[in-house]
Parts: sequence; C-alpha cells; structure tokens
Amino acid sequence: MQKAKRAAAGIAAAAAFCAIALPAQAANIYGPPDLQANSASNAPNVSTAAVSADFNNDGYPDLAVLNGETDQLLIYLGTPIGGLALKHDFNNLVFGLQTPNGISAGDMDGDGKMDLVITDRLGVSILKGSGNNNGDFSALARPGLADASDYGAQNPMLADLNHDGKLDIVVGVYEPGDFGGNHYFEVLQNAGSGFFILTGQYEVSYSGLASYNTIRESQLADIDGDGKIDLVFVDDVVSPTVSWLKGAGNGSFAPQAQLLGVGAGVVSISDLEVADVDGDGKLDLLMQNYYGQGVWLAKGVGNGIFLPSTKLFTTGVSNGGGRDMGRVIVADVNGDGRLDVISDGYVGLQQANHSFVLNEHIGYSVTRMLAAIDLNRDGRADLVTSGPGAGKIAVFETIALAASSIATTGTPQSTVFNTPFAQPLSIKVLDSNGVGVPGLAVSITPVNPGPSLPIASTGSGTTNAQGVFSYTPVANGVMGCYQMKGFITSLGNVPLFNLCNTNTDSLAVTAGNNQITLVNTAFGTPLQVRVTDASNNPKAGVTVTFGGPSVPSRVVLSSSTAVTDANGFAAVSATATGKSGAYSVSATAPGTTGVSIKLSNSAPAGAAAAIAFDVSTPQWTYVTKPFSAPVTAHVQDFFGNPVQGATVVFAITTDPVSGATASFSTLTAVTNAAGNAQVSGTANGFVGTYSVKASVQGSSLVSPQNRVLRNVADLPKFMTTVSGTPQSTPINTTFAQKLRVKVTGWDGSSTPQVRVYFTTAGGVVLSAESALADANGFAEVTATANAAVGLHQVSAVVYDTVLEQPVTQTFDLTNTAGAIPPGGGGDPVSVPMNSPLALMGLSLAMLAFVRRRMRR
Repeated sequence: MQKAKRAAAGIAAAAAFCAIALPAQAANIYGPPDLQANSASNAPNVSTAAVSADFNNDGYPDLAVLNGETDQLLIYLGTPIGGLALKHDFNNLVFGLQTPNGISAGDMDGDGKMDLVITDRLGVSILKGSGNNNGDFSALARPGLADASDYGAQNPMLADLNHDGKLDIVVGVYEPGDFGGNHYFEVLQNAGSGFFILTGQYEVSYSGLASYNTIRESQLADIDGDGKIDLVFVDDVVSPTVSWLKGAGNGSFAPQAQLLGVGAGVVSISDLEVADVDGDGKLDLLMQNYYGQGVWLAKGVGNGIFLPSTKLFTTGVSNGGGRDMGRVIVADVNGDGRLDVISDGYVGLQQANHSFVLNEHIGYSVTRMLAAIDLNRDGRADLVTSGPGAGKIAVFETIALAASSIATTGTPQSTVFNTPFAQPLSIKVLDSNGVGVPGLAVSITPVNPGPSLPIASTGSGTTNAQGVFSYTPVANGVMGCYQMKGFITSLGNVPLFNLCNTNTDSLAVTAGNNQITLVNTAFGTPLQVRVTDASNNPKAGVTVTFGGPSVPSRVVLSSSTAVTDANGFAAVSATATGKSGAYSVSATAPGTTGVSIKLSNSAPAGAAAAIAFDVSTPQWTYVTKPFSAPVTAHVQDFFGNPVQGATVVFAITTDPVSGATASFSTLTAVTNAAGNAQVSGTANGFVGTYSVKASVQGSSLVSPQNRVLRNVADLPKFMTTVSGTPQSTPINTTFAQKLRVKVTGWDGSSTPQVRVYFTTAGGVVLSAESALADANGFAEVTATANAAVGLHQVSAVVYDTVLEQPVTQTFDLTNTAGAIPPGGGGDPVSVPMNSPLALMGLSLAMLAFVRRRMRR
C-alpha cells in the first residue's frame, strides 16, 4: 500500500510536466538576430557544435564553434557591449582536425585557464588555452584510444571521475563491423601536466540495434545521488532506449549497462540532456525528438530511478523526416529563476506549477541550437544558432519592453554626519514581463537642497543590464532628517528616499596608556577612559567593556566592565602576569569607536629552558646561492620570556650521499634582546637535503633542535658550446677536444648540478650519455670516431629549463680516412638519439620538471 501511494504521488508530480494549453506569453523575449560569419573567409559551411567559456579571462563569456564540414575551429570573444566578435579561424592545418564533431571546455592542466577538448575522426585533441587577451590556443595533447578506427571519437565529456581534483575525459568510439559494429565508451584519466592515460573501455553495443550515431547522445551526471559520476546514453536513434553505466567513484564504471526504462514515447531521440528541471534536487532526463515534434521529460525520483517520459510541449512540426536541430537548450531565458527548454528554436517557458508554455519561435524553418550564453549580462540566457543558411551563426539576445514598474531599496536609513550610508540608494526599472529595462538615465537629488540643511550627496547614471541604478550617498555635516528624490528620463519622479544624518558619542583614553611594569606586579595607574557626547559633554551611566586577546594571558583586570561616573569617566586596575612582552587592552562602549590602551610586561630573563628554530628560517635555496634570510634560533626561559646573552652553537651535518651542505657565516652566535641568534648561510654546489642542529652552549637541560635544509638546482635558460665544435680526427681515434657546454640562468650566472644529455645518430662513440654541470656550469664528454668516414653530429640537450621546453646545442664532428686501427682507452658509450638511454634521460628530466612544479 505504501509503495502504491508513493508511485501515485510520483505519477502526479510527473503529470505537472504535461503540455497544458495556457495562453502564450504576451511579448517575445528575444529580438532580431545578430548575424556573424562562421569563418574568416565567409566560406559556406554549417556549424556543428559549440561551447561557451571565458577564454581570455576578461569576465565576458566567449564562444568556440566547430565546423565539421570544413575542419574549422572558430573562437568568438565576448564584447563589453554584450555581443560576439570573431577572433580566430583555425583551419585543419593549425591543429590537424579532421571532421570535428564534439567540443567541451575545462581547465585540463590545472593552470586556471580554459582549455578545449575536441573529438574528430582522428580521436581526441586537447588545446591549451593561453588566457591572454586574444584568447589564443595551442596544441597540448592528443591522447591515444584503444578503438578509434576510421570514425575516431565522439561527444567529449568532462568530469572528475576519481575525485582527485582533475578533469577526466570520456568519449564515445565506434568500430564498424557485422551487425552494425561495436560501440565503446573510453575513459582518459587526467594524470596532470597535460598527460592523459587510457584507463577503461566499456562496450555498449546491442546486436542488431547498433548504428554509427548510437552513442553520440550521452551525458556524465550523478543520477543516483551517491556522489559518483555516472554515464547516461541513448542506445539507438531509431528505436531508442536510454541506459546508464553506474560510476564507481574511482575513475571506472560498472562493466554492464542498465536500462532506465525511458524514451519509448519519444519515438526517435536526437539529443539527451540531464538537468534538475523542476528544482527539486533530483536530476531529470530531457529527450529531443529527431523529427522536431517536441521535447520529452523523464522525471527523476532519486537513486537512479526515473518515471516514464512525458511530453513537455508540442512544436506543431509534422513528421516529415529528420531535422538538424542541434542540442536541447536548458536555461532560464526570462529571469524567473526556473529552467526553460528550447528545441529547434521553439522556446518553452516553465510555469510556477512546472508545466511548460510555448512562448515564441526564433530562427528559421530548421533551427540548429548551438549554445546558451548571457552576453548582455541581464541574468537571462541569450541563444546562439546556426544559420540562416551556410556560412553564418545567429545570436539572439534577450530584449526588454517599455518600463512599467519601479522598485527602490535603501530607505529609510540613517548614518553619522559626514559618513557614507550603510546601504546604497537603488532604483530598479522593470517591464511588463518583470525584466529589467537597461539604459535609462537616472538621477537622485535632495528634495530641499541647501548648505545649511541636512542632505546627502547626489548621484546620476544609467540603469544596467538588470535595470538597476544604485549609488552610495554621503551625509553632509548637518544633523536632521530629509528626503532624496529620484528622477528617470521619460518616467519622471519615483518614490522618495527617507534619510537622517545623526551625531555620535566619543570614547577617549585619559589615563594608564603606555605603561610598563615588571611581570607579576600591578600597574601604577588605572586604565581610564571618558565618554562624551557630540558637544563634548560627559555622559554618565554608560557601560564600558575592557578586554582583548591579551586578557588574561598577559594581564588580569579588576573587572571586565565599568560604568561612567557623572564626569564620564570609567576605570579598571590592571596587574601583569608572568609572561613578558608588549600588548594592548581594548575599551568599547555603545555608539562609540573603540580605543586601545598599550601596556608592556618586563622581566629579567631566567635561565634558558628551550630553543627552537624561528619560523622565518628559510628551508631551501639554489646551489651556490645564499639563503634568502638568516638561519634563526630562538631561546626562551621557562615562562616563555626571551633569553638574552645565550650562546647558540650551530652544527651542520652534510648529506653523505649527495655531498649537499652549506657554509655559515659563523657557527656560534649570541642571542639578542628578542632571544634570537642568527647566522647567514650559503649552499654549496651539490643538490640534496641536510640538517643543521642548534644547541645552547653549556646547557645540558635544553634539548637541541634540528632543521632540515635543502639545496636545489637552479633551472637554466641558456646553453652555449665552449669547445669541441667543429673538429676532426682520423677514424677510430679520440677527438682532441672534449665536447663541452656551459649552462646559465636568465641573468647569465652559472647553474651547477644541471644534467646535460649527449646524443648522436651514429659515427662517434661517447664516453657517457649525460653529464652533470660542475660548479661553473660546465658539462663535458669525450667523443671517439668510429670507422664511418664523414660529418657526424652530437646533440647536447637540457630538458628541464625555465622555458619549460628543452634547449639544444650541436657539435659538428668529422671522421677522416686513416689507417689507425681501433684501440683501447676506456669503454666509450654510443648513445643514439632514439636509444632507451636517451629516452630514459627524457623521462628523468620530465620527472624533475614535475617535482619542481609540485615544489612551487
């Protein structure tokens, strides 16, 4: 019985979504379209897909559009006046796109800038966003897929599947074959720094039903409310059923898809969207009919369960074949806080009872919906579509009707004279649809102006995109209450603002400030304040509160409150605790500005009881460089008071493996009045960690303390050849000059401990595949000619640089003919450029780069 009641309640809730014949909205929401070329050359093509984000970090929404027929990517930048302007037209020679079909935007490398993920016939392309004013992009990665075949990948979806804070990628992949071929979803896990790893493949083929377009309609969303991202998809376009793969929360999905039992009434599904349409906190499914006959909704009831689909509204389009309608738009288009639905240009407005009313149609006979984006910043979604015809996109922006109502805020209120009011004075102008009317000239002035009368400063301007004008007035120096009036061009006066300028009392310290006493003794003068009114007359009976964070740790007060006497005075006595140092006691009273009374507890230092490294002590520096601040040890007595005159001994323990250490200006230092002993330090030329111990000389009661320090290699910016090029030698002999390079930083200084890799394509044998730069930045290897006569080259490469890209130098070596046989002299190592050793060097360098990024 309870289950039946719950089912009946769910069906009744779903019925609210059925199409109801209510009157259409009285006025259109959208004005005529702003047409933009969808290529720099105005080439005839149709936009395939689009995504909106702020690509140049200017606070205005931008748009990226794909043209699948011409392999183009277009970037439109949002303008301050609320429009779009074509900035980039990237053809397939720039990023190598081939028939792109899907696009998503997100921060894929964690640099705070929007990147693009695009699917095409080659698979997946990730474009790195620069975030600069031009909204530039560059190629970041093209991760490999398991089964992309000639159809590539489709529908890139982004979500943090394993809760590691990085966006992962899920794409659909089609593999042709018997019975319609096979369909897969493949998961690319974000490993950070632009690297993606194929971690999962999920087959969702169904024999006899599969088709190329099957898994283009899919979404990532937590449909069962367990905090883990699931995958929802349409099994087939012609005979649709909607299924889902349950997310595990660790980057994987359940191996077997499950049917959701919705979509049967839609007949054919051309798009699937997931959204909380009715705002009940549970995700619903929206399905667009392939023939343009409307939109169906399957209401979610939680736990991955959906009620049978119902039709939201009817477009009136007859069943005349498939239509290229793009996606279903789910957005608030009229600013009422409820999500509306747009399909094929038909705008359906959600009512308070969650039914939908067809309000208007935008676009053309067939309207391909691309994106919803609030360009004019009025809180309502503007719409972007393809068309009219090939070679254009259309931007439909929301419009406002004539002003019909006015609302004000900021009245009544008061403030102390010559100060700003707490709330701004605000006027909001709305049209008959409750939409703000922008661009109206507004002024707010006193009803009775005059220098001897109480007034506030005036304000003027125009209503913003939400129809609002506001400013914060400042009271003049005259007490009293008055009115400010607003005036709107073409509307006249609006309701008045009631304001008052008031006076204030004052609180001042009259005795006991800036006192010093020994610890555990009373201060000689009580802490006294006085309260007066605006005319400097004393105010009796006012409660003054004394306190602050130093009470009672540093001072004990005779009372936390005192009441002013007939002369406006209030006082408390104070006694210092055993903890020394300077501090303050606060005094506050109603209607006044608080004051502070400064005090200090002094005490002769006791015996040293503890030593610790100060938090200002640096923990790392570059090799051969001084530390940025002194190494500081702090000594205090049992009560936490600083101990002056104690001798601190510093002892450094060198890392036995790397040899990393530092030299100090001195190994002993005497503490100052603050109890601090300081020495300066400079790192040696070796990378690594080591420790320094601080102890109090002659005290066995104070436990020594250790601090770990680190020497890190400075990243180079430049590398130059020093010797070894060009040169020649007979075959099978060693070249006379060593192959030597020097690595330097951005300021030309040497960068020791940098690993330089030496590689050759053949012709010479090297003594080592890499070398560490010495203290002067020099790195070198020896080269020996083999039996191959002719010119050969050796490359020196540093991978980890401040440029975040390798720097390279080349040595030209010539093996001349000769009769000298090969001989001894060590075991030189030939290191081809594509050898495992060279690749290992690259991997080690990339690991060093990642560690450096983490350290930052």
